[in-house]
Amino acid sequence: MTTFRVGVVVLASLLVAPARALAQAGCGLPVAYPAGASCAGGPADGRPCYVYDAGDNFGCPGGTCVPSPGGGRATYYSAATGACGIPVSGPEALVTAVAEYLWEGSAVCGMCALVAGPLGSVVVEITDLCPAIPNPQWCAGDAAHLDLSEGAFAVIADPARGVTYVAWEIVECPVEGNVTVMNKDGSNPWWYAAFALDLRHGVTALEVRDASPGASWIPGVRQDYNAWVVESASGLELPLSMRLTDVTASVVTAVDVVTDFADFSLFDMGDQFPVCSVFSDGFESGDTSAWSYVAP
Repeated sequence: MTTFRVGVVVLASLLVAPARALAQAGCGLPVAYPAGASCAGGPADGRPCYVYDAGDNFGCPGGTCVPSPGGGRATYYSAATGACGIPVSGPEALVTAVAEYLWEGSAVCGMCALVAGPLGSVVVEITDLCPAIPNPQWCAGDAAHLDLSEGAFAVIADPARGVTYVAWEIVECPVEGNVTVMNKDGSNPWWYAAFALDLRHGVTALEVRDASPGASWIPGVRQDYNAWVVESASGLELPLSMRLTDVTASVVTAVDVVTDFADFSLFDMGDQFPVCSVFSDGFESGDTSAWSYVAP
């Protein structure tokens, strides 16, 4: 499997002025806005913001307004392979779960987020769901909440705090190597399911074409556990070609790439989604001011 290399950005200042133009908008990436009401005195920089009660003292003054993009809070847990089905090596992996409000039926799986906290910032891959039950305090309602891996939380805040305010946005994943696909267990010629892995951007479509004469592309149906399922009454004939489309409408195609239906087999697509020019320096265009952060 491709190595997933995560970048860490240390804030040069405790206060970065909010920017009016978001880098991810220029790349066609989704913008993670919380749905919270306007802060006292109006939204931050004309954007939505999240308000916390005076009793929610997570190291910030009561009633602090955390401006978008993605203002919210973060906790941490002992991360492992979760609801996205993306292999996670352990709690030190730089990954996160997201609240149900942000889940979108697993559409966020495989995307990356730049998360800023009191000590710095880190890029994490979205690999899991933080369900509202049994976590209503954190993951219910419209809270823009991230449940980070232990390793990721330690980069941005003191683990002894347990919970912290954060600002975050979707960015390109700093992957090395090609997109890969992995068979889901139980796949067979009549019910084939696969996960798209090692992605620069989130995937919006997965299509399969089998080796039978005159075969056409069959669209997969994304499940809420992040696998794409293709069903065939006559049975799919190996090898399978695969075509993936990402959130920027870029396409990666691999001919005859899937050669078996064995559980968890991995296949190299031979290509990676292109880097958006807005992210030519690794994260943002020019500097980090395209995302905003208000420190405690």
